Amino acid sequence: MMYLSKLVFDHKYPSVMKDVADVNGMHKRIMRAFPDMESDEARKELGILFRLEQDNGKVVAYVQSKVEPDWSELEPRSFLEPPVHKPISEAIGSITNGRTLAFRLRANPTKRIFSGKKNPKKVGLLKEEEQLEWLNRKATDGGFEVLSVRVVREGSLRTRDGKTFESALFDGVLKATDSERFLKAVESGIGVSRAYGFGLLSLAPFRVA
Repeated sequence: MMYLSKLVFDHKYPSVMKDVADVNGMHKRIMRAFPDMESDEARKELGILFRLEQDNGKVVAYVQSKVEPDWSELEPRSFLEPPVHKPISEAIGSITNGRTLAFRLRANPTKRIFSGKKNPKKVGLLKEEEQLEWLNRKATDGGFEVLSVRVVREGSLRTRDGKTFESALFDGVLKATDSERFLKAVESGIGVSRAYGFGLLSLAPFRVA
């Protein structure tokens, strides 16, 4: 089962202001709606992905999960609107090969740098052409093809302890090429740093204007 939630936060509420500026803080806030879990392993197990957006001065979080959330665990005064969620498994599971969809993805495109050490270092991709190449590689692995896309480099998102994550927002149109792999990609997310607001692949019907 998969659920999609929409949370409209009061950006003037003190703790919300702090967590908007700290992607780890927002991760912890969202995880409070799930049973006794905060670690990244727990996030993976429950399939929790989220993305923050600014909408007419509001802070909106979209949250995907494999279990039903309990948003009453968060302070009611932190919301401008009551949280809502709905099951989406049937809609996602009905996507067949060749289906064309609009998509949005905030990602942390990276590459590994090997310097003779045991563990390679991950560095952010800053050039648009590198980010698009990264997205196309992920698309191939994830059972879809990117038909068109616009990329916005958003700069760095940060945690209070100084970690930084390069953020890119992709808006475009895709075509499902392998529905089984595509479903897995939607469930697990795209790329790295998925605990920090990256990797949620949001889908919508594509309509030609």
